[in-house]
Amino acid sequence: MVADFWVTGLQPHAVSAITGTGTGEMLDALAELLPPPTGLEQDDAEEQPLAVAIVGRPNVGKSSLLNAIAGEERSIVCDLSGTTRDAVDTRVTLPGGQRLTLIDTAGIRKRSRVADSPDGAEQLSVDRAMRAVRRADVAVLVIDAVEGVTQQDFRLSELFASEGKSVVVVVNKWDRVDPRIWSVEKMAENVKTQLRHVSWASVVCTSAISGRHVEDVLEAVLDAGKQHRRRVPTATLNMVLREATQWKAPPTQRGSLRKGRIYYATQAG
Repeated sequence: MVADFWVTGLQPHAVSAITGTGTGEMLDALAELLPPPTGLEQDDAEEQPLAVAIVGRPNVGKSSLLNAIAGEERSIVCDLSGTTRDAVDTRVTLPGGQRLTLIDTAGIRKRSRVADSPDGAEQLSVDRAMRAVRRADVAVLVIDAVEGVTQQDFRLSELFASEGKSVVVVVNKWDRVDPRIWSVEKMAENVKTQLRHVSWASVVCTSAISGRHVEDVLEAVLDAGKQHRRRVPTATLNMVLREATQWKAPPTQRGSLRKGRIYYATQAG
């Protein structure tokens, strides 16, 4: 029947409204024919800067890392924990032309410790840090190389995964680690094992104070941002969906013999 429509000079798309077969290809064809958005300002039409939230426990070197990336002192650096109280945005343009919005956040302690703290400003700072994570494209989790991965680091990685963020793990204060015990490869393997929710994330060992390997952090952030903004065609998603449902069919509905049915998938947001 589809062949009969070729005589009209149009390109037909065979679909099944019941099973959803072919709807992904049809949506891709429709998207190609849509006109570009009108009424946008030039700045809006350009790609927005990559939003990067620098997150971690207090006094792990978040502000030092931001200053090293920015090339100047934008955040206060102090040995006392809790120096950064607010989520501070810093715009940076890299030599290659890439634009970043670096978000330096307050150190996030365990919820019980925050609740027991007499300082009400700390809870507000933590809330702002969590909001900063949600508006970021990439979350940079900074951990202390000497202390290693803590339970709070694990919980933060769990949050990043649930929010669907690209993640880069930065092991800071690498200059304080005994090289006879730890190598970069061994540390990366250890971090990936303990942070299983983001075991796919890049791990970079650095010293923010000296600037050692900061360029590796930038490279990992840019790559993570590229992956985060990647668009997957609807046809590709539906091909994967079909293979997945053929391998394992959706479960039956409770109290019914009818199985659930997924018609099609498309990337949104």
